[in-house]
Amino acid sequence: MGKNYSYIIGSGTGKIYWFLSVKNSETTYGKGVPRYTVEDEQRLAEQHFKDRLDEHDIFEDMYRNRIKSRLTPLHEYQWKRWYFGRIMTIGDASHKIHPISGNGGAAAIEDAATLVNELYGKLILQRKLGQVSQHLSTEDFQDIFAKMQSTQEDRSKQLLEQSTKIQQGDAMESRFAPLAVKYILPHLTGETFFSLCRSAKSSFTLFSSSDGP
Repeated sequence: MGKNYSYIIGSGTGKIYWFLSVKNSETTYGKGVPRYTVEDEQRLAEQHFKDRLDEHDIFEDMYRNRIKSRLTPLHEYQWKRWYFGRIMTIGDASHKIHPISGNGGAAAIEDAATLVNELYGKLILQRKLGQVSQHLSTEDFQDIFAKMQSTQEDRSKQLLEQSTKIQQGDAMESRFAPLAVKYILPHLTGETFFSLCRSAKSSFTLFSSSDGP
């Protein structure tokens, strides 16, 4: 952690996976979002070469021994409308959440569960009305999609805002953050830390049924 930047470092399958997040000088939109080059990545990496990761390693050690790396802007957004006609987007295509919270994939699964539940409910209703052989119309899909978005958009917005706040804390963008990093976080157990992040995860969608209609 440092002023306006933070790290995520994890391991798996015999490799180390890392993210260096650095705050841009301004918020950009649409065509104004930058496209970075290899040279841009190298310059940014060199600015952080002396960042200490632990008692023995600095960022330069990890960067020079990397297998692959890519500098990319981190998009954070939520579209006002997630569907058109008979097509619906879910997950990152509808709401892009900062990876620091680890909620992006989970949010996509929740979207899928909610969509399946709405579709399942519509098919069950058709069966009750004796319309089993009737195909769903575009209007039916519009109704399904609207209900799905209505169910999920507040939830995904909450996750998006939570991830932004976590990143702001890690990047020490508030007066309180340096004190928390120095005096509070080192004394938190893993369970205590994760309990602080549970408020936005307390409500989630489950598949209503695994049986066919």
